[in-house]
Amino acid sequence: MNEQERMTRRRFLKACGLGLAGLSLSGYMTYLFGGTSVKDVLKSTLGGTGADGFRALENFRINSVEPTPNVQLADYRLTVDGLVANPVTWSFAELKHALTEVEQVSDFHCVEGWGIKNVRWTGVKMRELIQQVRPMQTATHVTFYSLGGVYTESLSLAEAMEEETLLAYGIYGKDLPAPQGYPLRAIIPRMFGYKGAKWVYRIEFTDHQHLGYWERYGYNVDGVTAR
Repeated sequence: MNEQERMTRRRFLKACGLGLAGLSLSGYMTYLFGGTSVKDVLKSTLGGTGADGFRALENFRINSVEPTPNVQLADYRLTVDGLVANPVTWSFAELKHALTEVEQVSDFHCVEGWGIKNVRWTGVKMRELIQQVRPMQTATHVTFYSLGGVYTESLSLAEAMEEETLLAYGIYGKDLPAPQGYPLRAIIPRMFGYKGAKWVYRIEFTDHQHLGYWERYGYNVDGVTAR
């Protein structure tokens, strides 16, 4: 077993333990206040960081099963294909031109027991992308592929069409940092974070549910939080 496999196994067992035991005290503190120290609590209750009072970006814990890719934005392309009438391949600039930019404030939940409240994302709605590519009648699901070639995740077409399902390229008014999924990641607020693939470069429409990376280790396919 190599080091990555050992880390994956440890993270899986940790998440299972948290799922059985419920949200830990430290996880609950992190969810409410962004951390467990007095400083974190004061920072949250007195307005957080920045004029808008949103949680600081450093409160996210970065979990990944693949190295952070070095993306050159000029070379980046998003391909949307599979069971669609109008497949597309967009540069990042073309993506932003083709779809309407929106800002969304929503909570982020991790299956490991922590969360961040009121995260401010910038991106485009999956439902608008879906309307543009026009899925065939046989399409029932969409699969997201990560640039690293390891991570995949999927949603039903109905889940992808939900109002808050987002393809995000910004957070707290700035570009996504590389570890957060730059230049594009999926956000599904009512589901755990593992459902939102980072570094998305391909979205495929299929007639079946694809089992994502963590689901092959036993995670729930629906990924819905208990909130």
